[in-house]
Formats: sequence, structure tokens, C-alpha cells
Amino acid sequence: MSYMGVDLGTSGCRVIAIDEKGEIIASEKMSYQLKHGKNFFIELIPQDVLTAFEACVYKVNAKVKKDPVCSLSFSVIGEAFTPIGEDGKPLCNTLMPMDFRGLSEFSYIEEKFNKGKLYTITGQPLHPMQSLSKILWLKHNQQEIYQKTWKFLCWEDYLIYLFTGKPVIDFSLASRTMCFDIKKKQWSEEILDTFNINPSLFAQEEPIGTAIDYIMPKWSEKLGFKEKVIVISGGFDQSIAAIGGGVVKPGIVSDSIGTTECIGFILNKPIEENDLEAGYQNNCFIDDTYFINGGSLNGAVILNWLKENICLLKNKNGLSNTAEFFKIFENKLEYNPTRPIFFPYFSGSGTPKPNPNLKGGLFMLDLSVDIKDIFKSFLESSCFEVKKNIEWLENKFDEKINEIRAFGGGSQSNYWSQLKSHITCKHISQPKIQDAAVFGAAIVAMSGLKQSTLKDMVNDLVKVDKFYKPNFEISKLYQDKYLMYKIFTQYLENFKFEGKAGETAADTKIVVNGNVRRMKRFGQQMTAGEIIINSDADMYIGGWMKGGKITVKGNADSFLGIAMEGGEILIEGDAQNHVGSAYRGDWRGMSGGLIRVKGKAGNDIGTAMTGGTIIIEGDAFIHVLTHAEGGTVIIKGDVEGRVGGQMVKGDAYILGNLLYPLPGFKKVATVEKEVDGATYTFDQFIGDLGERKEKKKGEIIYGNIFLKK
Repeated sequence: MSYMGVDLGTSGCRVIAIDEKGEIIASEKMSYQLKHGKNFFIELIPQDVLTAFEACVYKVNAKVKKDPVCSLSFSVIGEAFTPIGEDGKPLCNTLMPMDFRGLSEFSYIEEKFNKGKLYTITGQPLHPMQSLSKILWLKHNQQEIYQKTWKFLCWEDYLIYLFTGKPVIDFSLASRTMCFDIKKKQWSEEILDTFNINPSLFAQEEPIGTAIDYIMPKWSEKLGFKEKVIVISGGFDQSIAAIGGGVVKPGIVSDSIGTTECIGFILNKPIEENDLEAGYQNNCFIDDTYFINGGSLNGAVILNWLKENICLLKNKNGLSNTAEFFKIFENKLEYNPTRPIFFPYFSGSGTPKPNPNLKGGLFMLDLSVDIKDIFKSFLESSCFEVKKNIEWLENKFDEKINEIRAFGGGSQSNYWSQLKSHITCKHISQPKIQDAAVFGAAIVAMSGLKQSTLKDMVNDLVKVDKFYKPNFEISKLYQDKYLMYKIFTQYLENFKFEGKAGETAADTKIVVNGNVRRMKRFGQQMTAGEIIINSDADMYIGGWMKGGKITVKGNADSFLGIAMEGGEILIEGDAQNHVGSAYRGDWRGMSGGLIRVKGKAGNDIGTAMTGGTIIIEGDAFIHVLTHAEGGTVIIKGDVEGRVGGQMVKGDAYILGNLLYPLPGFKKVATVEKEVDGATYTFDQFIGDLGERKEKKKGEIIYGNIFLKK
């Protein structure tokens, strides 16, 4: 006897048969195409899938005549569903997870149902990929199809229905719909009542590994089965892949590296609402456990991007295969940190802090960096992301992870796997059969006819082929870079740029949101337009600026507006030292424009200033207009001292107290002056009398200090 596993994915079907020892004795696969339409429509044509499925099953059966199949089970893509009419035929194409036609309904769900409560019931963070938003879209936009629908069936329940006449879905796949209560193990009355959806529109719920019924004779003959074949409920492909990879108990993390990178682990209870922001998805699993899956969309797809865009190997030397590209570099790499830091967020970041708006980047470049370093820095970042997930799990649940079980195309790299072991400080193992989803389906098919538990069968049948052990000395080498990676990532997470480029610089407005208090040089050499920073900012804001406007909604660090030539800077908080001053070692300070600080400022304001205006609405410390040869500084608060040291010309207005005036200035008059829109009476002092003095029309030009009476 043999046992059949079927894997229906996004782009193709794979079918295998295994013997009693878990060895693959026959295998077939066939691809099909997604159908892309307008307005985010992405579909599968049901007949294309059935054609591929039938062909693969028939060919496998032809290869196992001496060991005929006696049971089969499924691994299928999550969330995808098809409206089925009362005649058992599809009413339209299959709506895929990446089909986002239900974005308006997604917003409607958010309005009607608290996201935290949804997570507690369904175990899923609310997302337009899930089935519920698209079911509501059909209800609101294609009422004829909705009213004719007998059942909304995912591919597992549809095939089970075709073969047995019984629409049955397992708990793991039902978990992906946003309509299923993962704790009660049934369709959620509360969710379906809220959106007025009849529970009878869904299949009967059963656990993974439930024997449903025998395949009907007409299908058995059509598919080439030689014996009576019983159908066993399978499930969501990531859950079934965990079974095929041997991840069926806590303490092991699954790491599936393909186009994306999927992280999975087993818990005895689901993650609750207070950890919703971590982004993990809870799926009912074997017995009363839960398969928790996370990861990111940034897997080997980035290797392909590097190949085609950085290394320019799209058509060169016939290298169209990413695996071949990988081999060019793999043998040249060593196990030590490379200089660049690669942030692999080309499609946003994943768990444990998903952010779809986060963008990728490459930092710490210099002339010593080569293509090999950039390639290696991506591999390091992939390992760092796995480490972050493991740390979150271990810290949150006090759950010790002993092993990473790796499968998928990326795990075939010995270097990548060994590097991951070093960086995560975990043992890594690889199952002998890498196509874990279809192998898991075959194991489930066998389990339906055996007395052993599914977990026991997994332990007996899943063979580990390779092991990688960490070298803790190498692990230590990576500790500093990993810490730097996490710190940089936090800064990337905490800010974003908004705005739209105009036809000219003057038409352009940039809004920076989030905490950028450690980011320097915003608006450096800016000539026009506007920048708004909605947080504190670091040094050199508006340095060498010639035009435009910068607004900082918080505080600014030192060297604000150094050597500024024009434009306007507004700081709504405080500023540190060297506002409008010259760069260190230079004698050319601010020469034009306006700087206004609504709070206080530090020392060395307007050093070597030649023009422009600085307004400090709070207090200032010492050294104002030192070495100045022009310009105006207005301080509305108190100044401790040393105003105008070695000043040649320029004007300082002090509306508060000057605690320690310099002896190089003498009082010459009492005058009225308009300052920043208001008129005050001042004592006027001229100086610095110890400095050289220019003459204008025969009169000596002095610097002025005006002290409010």
C-alpha cells in the first residue's frame, strides 16, 4: 500500500506517493497560471487547477500499481476560496490571498469590529488577504453570485466535496478565513452575525487527520485509483509543511526559505490580543496545539534583485538562475561580520514588528566594500531577522528554542545555514525530504489509517539529513553587529517621509514623521521648498541652506543653520550649541536667512556671523556673536555672558538680563527700537573696542549690544 499527498499552491500542483517507511515512490507536478485583472483582482481558474490535479494524480497512480494508494490528504494555499453553486460547480474563479479587491470591505470590518477582539477570536491580525473581506465584497458588489452561493469553499473542502460529496474543512485552513473561532473550534457566530453571513455557507469543521469517507467510484476510476481510497482532512500549507518538516512540538522553530521566509513554531495556547502588534498568525494544529506562523516577504526574492540590479547578471553569462548566482559567491565567504548593514525591507518588515511601510536600505558603505560584501550582508540580515523572532518567542513565553528546522530552496546553501546557526546560537537541522508540504500531506494521509498518533508518525517518518552547530566564538563576533542592526531598525521603524515632489524644488514639501532625534543634516544645502519634521532632530539641520523653510516640531541639536545663506528655520522647542555659527575651523558663519528658536539655546550663537537674523525666544548661555562681522541676534530671555567677544559689527538685542557683560563695550545712548514686531527702550552699547574697526563715510563702525531697560 501507499499513501498520497497533494500540495496545491499558488502556481502549481505537486502529488507524491510514499510507502510504509515514508520513502517517496512516485512524484508528479504541473504548473498553472494566476489570472491578473484590474482593481487588484488576482484569481485562479478552477478548471486549470483541477486539470493539473487530475493529471498529476493519474500519473502517480500509474507509477504505483504494485503499491496502490489507499488514502490521500491535502496541503493547500490558505485564504483562497471559491463560491460554489448548488450544482457543485464554481460560480466564479478562485479569489486568491493577494487579491485585494476587498479593501473597502476591509475598512468596513475595522469599523464594525475591534481588531483586538477579532484577533482573540480568530487568531489572525486583520488583513485584506483573508477571506472575510472578499466574501463581503461579493455580497456588496456581485449580489447575484452571492445569492446563488451554496458554499464558500477553500481548495481542501472543495476537493473533499467533489470526491466524497461531503464539504469538510480542517481547523487549520478554517483558521485562515477570519470567520473561525480558534478556541471553540467552530465558525464564529459573533463575527458572522455581525456581518449577516449565514454559517451554512461554510463547510463542516474537523481536525487535521480526520477520515472523511471513500472517494466515489466515478472519481476513483477517473483518477486511476486501483483500490478503495479514503480521504483524510489535511490543511493549510504552512501547517502541513510543519508536519512534513517534523515540527510538531514546542522547542523547534520551522524556517522555510523560498521567495519569502516563513517562521513557525508550536504553542499550547494561542497568542492573545495584547500581543496583536507582533503580527503572528495563530492556526489550529494537531490536538489542542497551535501552529504560530510569522516571517517576512523578504526572502530569496532579494537575491534575485541583487543578481539583476546590483550585479547586473540578468543576461550575462547565461545566469538566469538565482541558485547559480548564489554559488558564485558562496565559496568565497567567511564566517565573520562584513562592514555593510543590509536592511531587507523591500516589501516592508515582518514579525515580530510588521510594518508594511518600512523600506530597505544599505548602510556603512566605504571604498573597501565590494559586491561580495553586499551579498553577504543580505545573508546576515536574513539571519538577524530569524534571531529577532526567536528572541521574541523565548522572552515572551519563557519557551526555550533548542533547534531550527530548515527547509525550502534557501536551506540548501551550506554557508547560509551554517551562518544562521552561528548568528542565532541554535542548532539547525534539515529534513531529508525538503518538499515538506506535500510530504506532510502524505504523512497525514497515512495517519488516517494507522493506530499511531500523528505526532508519533511524524517522529518515525521524518528523517533529518544535515546538522549545523553554532561556533560560539563566531557568535560573539556577531553580537555587536546584531545590536547595531536592531538599533538602526528601530530608527527606520520610527520615522517615515511623506509628501510629493513638485515640478520645481519650490513646489516640493517633505513631511518627516516619527522619532528622528538621531538623524542629522536634514535640509543641508537646501535651496527651496519646505521640510516639516514632526519630532526632535539631530545636528546640522539646515546647514549651508540657501532657501526654503524647515520646521522642527521638537528640539534641535547643535550646529543648527551653520553657514546658512538664506531661507527660514523654525524650531518649536530648544536648540543646542552653535546656532547659525561657522563650521569648526572656518570663519564663515551665517550670512543670510532667519532662524527662530521658540525655546532656549546653548552657547556659541552666531559665531563669525556676517548676516541674517537669529531669534531665541528663551534663554541663552554664553558666547553670542563672537567674531561677528554682521547680522542680528535677538534673545528674549536671559544671557549669562560673553556677548560680542571680538565682535567687529552686527547687532545683539537682549530683552532679559545680561548677567556678565564684557568690559570691551561702553554705553553710548538710550534708544527705542522695534524688535520682532514690538517696540522697546534699550541702553545701547558699542564694541568690541579692542577689535579693529571699519569706517563708513569717515565714521567708525561698531558692533552693538542693546539691553532692554
